[in-house]
Amino acid sequence: KQMREAKKYPQQTEIGFRIVGMRMYSPSADDDEYKCWDKSFGVNLKTREDIMRALMIFFHCDRADNRSSSYTHHVLSNAIQQLTRIKSWFEDENATLAFYGSSILIVYDGYQSFSDELVDRTSRAYQEPILKMIDFAHVCRQSGGDAGYFKGVRSLLSILEEISE
Repeated sequence: KQMREAKKYPQQTEIGFRIVGMRMYSPSADDDEYKCWDKSFGVNLKTREDIMRALMIFFHCDRADNRSSSYTHHVLSNAIQQLTRIKSWFEDENATLAFYGSSILIVYDGYQSFSDELVDRTSRAYQEPILKMIDFAHVCRQSGGDAGYFKGVRSLLSILEEISE
């Protein structure tokens, strides 16, 4: 089964993870809407640079007007801190669990990225990004932990740090 999954997305072996979808807030002139990218979008991300560009879109780092740079930097910094905690757990504490098919979910308030000024903290539900490990249906005991998941976390962390610079 591992070989069959690796054939579906060979770049995951090199990069350590794949993007299986994104949904982001994108206001239009008429009304608010969301842009969605599905699994086929993620499968077509062939290089580290492609993944970096996709994450830059997700975090609104691709905007030419640079109006949201302060908020974007805040979101990225906080996401990096949370991902660093997950990485540390894999390095220091996880010697027995493998997380096959598990994911990392990143959620943040994209509305702030398009706002001219930061909205009062009490008026928006998500001021800080939320980064969680999800999908634990195939967790099993494995001596040595999960080197593949750890590789993916390190790779994602490296890309987010590079975007943040």
